[in-house]
Amino acid sequence: MRARMALMGKDYEHREVDLKNRPQAIYDVSPKGTVPVLVLDHGQILDESLEILHWAHPETARAEFKIWTARCDTEFKHHLDRYKYATRFEGVNAEDHRNLACAFLYDLNQSLESPPDFFKSHYVQFQMALGPFVRQFALADRAWFDAQRWNSVHAWLEEFLQSSLFQGVMKKYPVWVEKS
Repeated sequence: MRARMALMGKDYEHREVDLKNRPQAIYDVSPKGTVPVLVLDHGQILDESLEILHWAHPETARAEFKIWTARCDTEFKHHLDRYKYATRFEGVNAEDHRNLACAFLYDLNQSLESPPDFFKSHYVQFQMALGPFVRQFALADRAWFDAQRWNSVHAWLEEFLQSSLFQGVMKKYPVWVEKS
């Protein structure tokens, strides 16, 4: 989702992949076999959504932005996965990880209440970078999430969910079939 948003308005060939039946072509490009993968004209391979975001929006490679995305992609995502998918991890207590993820959301709420200039001037890019993960967290238990006192996060997330940016990437695509 993050990569799709970053590429909106860019000229590229989109190939929807069935992750349960990945074509060989994805492994030929990136041995990880994960999505997203972007092959640039000169052959460089970008196989992380954050790399694609930085390529499409170079301003996101600035230090102020990297602090937030690093926290999101490491600390927050770590706890999000163990909260949302607790059964995939041995000996994990989902509620403990939900509570640990809250530190990121508390800080995000504080920053949204009085955003620094960089945050304000790159608001859409912050939505691209953080929005998909905050959405996943909210969807894990929407009633609980909505009951939290993160008024600024709630408003920000709702704005993100209603945005043309988000709505544009929610379009369903047919699965790409490799020609033999």
